[in-house]
Amino acid sequence: MKSDRQDILAQVAVWYYEDRLDQAEIARRIGKSRSMVSRMLNEVRDLGLVEIRVKYPLRRNTQLESVLVERFGLKGAWVINRPDSWNRDMQLRMLGRTAATCLQRYIRDGVKIGVAWSRTLHHLVVEVPEQPIRDAMVVQISGSVSSENPVFDGPELVRTLAHKLDAEYRYFPAPLVVREARLKQSLMEEASIADTLNAAGNTDVAIVGIGNITNAESSLRTSGLLDAETYDDLVSKNVAGDIIARQFDINGDLLPVGFNDRVVGLDPDRLRSIPTVIAVSSGSEKARSILAGIRGGWFNVLVSDEATVTQLLALAGPSPEREAG
Repeated sequence: MKSDRQDILAQVAVWYYEDRLDQAEIARRIGKSRSMVSRMLNEVRDLGLVEIRVKYPLRRNTQLESVLVERFGLKGAWVINRPDSWNRDMQLRMLGRTAATCLQRYIRDGVKIGVAWSRTLHHLVVEVPEQPIRDAMVVQISGSVSSENPVFDGPELVRTLAHKLDAEYRYFPAPLVVREARLKQSLMEEASIADTLNAAGNTDVAIVGIGNITNAESSLRTSGLLDAETYDDLVSKNVAGDIIARQFDINGDLLPVGFNDRVVGLDPDRLRSIPTVIAVSSGSEKARSILAGIRGGWFNVLVSDEATVTQLLALAGPSPEREAG
C-alpha cells in the first residue's frame, strides 16, 4: 500500500476514534461520500491500523477455584462464570482472555515459555498485551497441525507471542503427526528439531490445550490427522483425552497405541518436568478429558469455566482427602 493511502486512512481513523467526529463530518473534510468513509474505516480495521478491545468484565468463581486447588493439589485454577448468552466463539474469547491474565502471573525477565496449539490458545495469545520482557524466549513444543488455519498453529502462535513480549523464539518445521514411528524418530534426530525440543523441555511455563477426539470439532479430526481406523482403535481402548496430541485414558495414563508413537513434539515426560503447565480447556465434552489430565499430572494450572468444572467435579465423585496428580 502506498504511504499516502496509509496516511489518509490513519487520519480518518484519528478523526473517528480519537476526535469522535461522525462519518458525515469526515466525508465533508476529505470530499468523499459517507459510504466511502464507512468503507475506509472497515479497511483501517482489516489492516490492523486500529485495535478495538471490549473490556468485558470477567467474573471468576473463586469458590470452585479453591475446590480444584485443594482437592487435586493444583498450583492454581482460574474458573470464569459463563453466561447463557455466550455462544461458543464468545466462550473461547473470554477463556483466552482469562488465560492471558493467568499467564501474565508467570511472566518475568528471563522467562522461557513453551507453546502448543489450539483455537483457545490462539485467543490467549491475542489477548496478551504488548509488554517487552528482558531475555525472554518463546518455544514451540509440538508439531504443526495444518496450513489451513495457520493462526491457530504452533509456529504462528510462537511468533505472535514472542513479538508481543519482544522475546526470542524457536520453532521447528515438522508436522504434528507422521505416517510411521520411524519417520518421527528420524525427524526428532534432526539437529534443528532436537535443539528446539530440548529448549522446550527447559521452559519455565508451558501453555497447552486438552483435546478429545470424540468431539466432532477435534482439531486432530478436522485437520485429517486422525484416520477412521486409528479413531476406532482409540475409541475401543476408551481414550479419554489428549495433551500435545498424546492420547491418554481416564486415569491420565498414556495409551499404548501406535498413534502416540507417530506424534512429533516434546516428550511427555519432559512436559511433566516443566514447573508450570497451564491447561486451557472448556466445554461439556472436555470435562472427562480434563479430569483425566489432572489425574495423570499433565498440568498443574487449569483455566476453564464454571459449567465445565462443575461437571468435572460431578464425574470425580465424592472427595477423598486429596486426588493429587
